[in-house]
Amino acid sequence: MSLAAHLVHRCTIQRLRNPVPDGYQADQVQWADWLTDVPCRLVTKAQRVASDDRTQLAVLTSSKLLLPAGTDVAAEDCQVVNIVIEGGQVLAGPFGIAAVLPRRARTVHHVTVELESGP
Repeated sequence: MSLAAHLVHRCTIQRLRNPVPDGYQADQVQWADWLTDVPCRLVTKAQRVASDDRTQLAVLTSSKLLLPAGTDVAAEDCQVVNIVIEGGQVLAGPFGIAAVLPRRARTVHHVTVELESGP
């Protein structure tokens, strides 16, 4: 079974556009769709509960997203939105890309990115 058969989810990858100054001359962050309907696979690796003196319990989820080889993504200026998983459920996001994980092999089957919640 090829890897393409495992990429059963779909997502949209957005790229940061050139910032536009607002009325106060502060740069506004604007995102534009870069790649749409990209086959992918969302993998939830771990969940942990965090708390401290200032906050209540928060569940932190560590997720990875598998993308086809050659997908043009970068941690600095891309984010993932609208991940469609099984049953048509949509995870709206946005999910920031914390890192594009290196692949050290003779051939590249896929690109793995580590996601973080929030913009």
